[in-house]
Amino acid sequence: MLLASSVAAATAVVGFDLFQSNSAATIAPGQRVTFGAVLGSAAAGDSEIRLMAGNTHIATLFNSNTGFPTGTDMFPVAYRHVGPTTRIYATVVNAPATNPINISVVREG
Repeated sequence: MLLASSVAAATAVVGFDLFQSNSAATIAPGQRVTFGAVLGSAAAGDSEIRLMAGNTHIATLFNSNTGFPTGTDMFPVAYRHVGPTTRIYATVVNAPATNPINISVVREG
């Protein structure tokens, strides 16, 4: 399943969860996160997102370009969930300068 979100730069401040309004952003035992991508803002590398499953760190993603993620933008992520069903958080660590920040994460299983 593809989990995706697009958030305006003015909203995506440090500490904001990009999946806050995505009710499908959960992970159950045995499910995996296999790919993730962040694009948007003004320039590649100016935004940092921390991907978490509950309190477990999955990945740190930086925006690799402007625009919206497609299949060729995805970076491999190797995470298999073993705990109880929990939320997936995409927390802003370094906020986008301008333009929306866009995230896509692939959850399988």
